[in-house]
Amino acid sequence: MAMAALLVGCVTMKPAEGPDASRAARPSRIPPYDEVAFYYNRNVALLDRLWAKALVQVEYREEDKKKREQGDDSTLMIEVPDRLALSIGKFGISQPLVWAGCDAHRYWLFDLMGDKVVAYGKHANLDRIRLTNLPLKVRPTDIPMLMGLMPLESGQGLKTLPPVEWDRGCFVTVTPDGRSRVWVEPGRFLPRRVELLDSRGRVAVMCDLDSPVQMEMIGVGSGEQPWVSTVADIALPSGEFRMKMTLSRLTDARANNETAKDRAFRRAFDFDFLARTAFHIPPENWINLDVPAPVPGSEPAPERDPLN
Repeated sequence: MAMAALLVGCVTMKPAEGPDASRAARPSRIPPYDEVAFYYNRNVALLDRLWAKALVQVEYREEDKKKREQGDDSTLMIEVPDRLALSIGKFGISQPLVWAGCDAHRYWLFDLMGDKVVAYGKHANLDRIRLTNLPLKVRPTDIPMLMGLMPLESGQGLKTLPPVEWDRGCFVTVTPDGRSRVWVEPGRFLPRRVELLDSRGRVAVMCDLDSPVQMEMIGVGSGEQPWVSTVADIALPSGEFRMKMTLSRLTDARANNETAKDRAFRRAFDFDFLARTAFHIPPENWINLDVPAPVPGSEPAPERDPLN
């Protein structure tokens, strides 16, 4: 499945800028890690789900050429910590062109153009699959963390806390588990950049964040509503893939006038419902990425229930 076949139309994306050094002067005091984590986590403490309209812009390389595509009628739904649905569509087309998502155990990507196809697999087996061979090239379960929607490790009980440095107008630190590095703006302690690190401490994927707004949450006062960045610019260090999401109409979809959105949450992460009922994917077009491709000339693998 090639992204070029899924999205129609080109768009020019501005270069990712990252945290802006001009936003704040270096403070006289650099807070310790546990203080940074406390105020960072206080912002997302009440955030359990998010619904937003999205403009999705994608840059990728195909046959050594950089291509740009855009989905201008897209929807993002997240239930933290591990459920995500990203529906990428175009104005005037009722059905999405791409539906990417995951639940606590599996991830999937539906190609709904032409012959409908779904590729899916278990998170536990994702390490042995080359993400560069997948259209999104980013783990769906990583997107909430990249967007700054997940709390940081508190550091409680650690004898030595990670150091906090000052870089480009932000506090910057690596989390105690060594899996991520975050840039946090002073004052509101909101994320400005999140990097996910591999086992060797190298950057695996990064996300620049900007233009935060308070997300509407029913029953939560305006002073306690979480701030969520409306621009999330996700990229690979290699430059082979970049996806910029610009969000609008952010809500937890629990208001009385948002019953349709609330119902969508009940089915958005149900793989069986999506594949069989919503998108009617023929059984022969289910691609289980956990099953190795057959070697030419060998006996085909025995058939089995695609959900197991």
